[in-house]
Amino acid sequence: MNTINLNEVTEFVKVKDIKYYFDNDKDILCEFLHNVVIVETFNGKGNMLSDFSDIYVLVSKNSFPFDKLSSNQIISISLSEEQQNFILGYIWMSSCTMKTRELSTPYHFMNFSDTRISGLNMTKYMINKYRYNEKCHLFPLYIMWTSAQYWKKYFMEEYKIHSKSDLFNMITNEHKLTNVNIEWKELFLAFD
Repeated sequence: MNTINLNEVTEFVKVKDIKYYFDNDKDILCEFLHNVVIVETFNGKGNMLSDFSDIYVLVSKNSFPFDKLSSNQIISISLSEEQQNFILGYIWMSSCTMKTRELSTPYHFMNFSDTRISGLNMTKYMINKYRYNEKCHLFPLYIMWTSAQYWKKYFMEEYKIHSKSDLFNMITNEHKLTNVNIEWKELFLAFD
């Protein structure tokens, strides 16, 4: 598979701002709402809908090369010929933020993130876009066992974390996250 430059073939926006980028905003939103938001649950509760307008999404432009995707990639979108733009991934933001005197850059947290096509590093791309746009640190608020290996790899690559003690040092000393109610037990277990 050829490398896909997400910067050229996607837009990263809040759900409520899709209308400013795409003429078929209703089709994009209906597909996402019906196939992801309504069926998505978090900790057994379907409460993603209450924060719908503040979810950040990665939307494919008309030029997105769906035909270049390999058969090995997991695609959870029903690609239809009449619709060209799809929400490829999303970050469901938490209202929890933090700013300390010691660290001038604010901290934002996400409840959940997911992508609908595997193998394109979309989550990492969305995190980096958000961090750049908002001039903040962005961390998951919760790390579930189903995503612990992803976050382990992410923290190893982005923050050079290779052990529980590295992770503990990053949380408490580097980022002073002890005042925030992060739930990363599963990430700590992944470093066993």
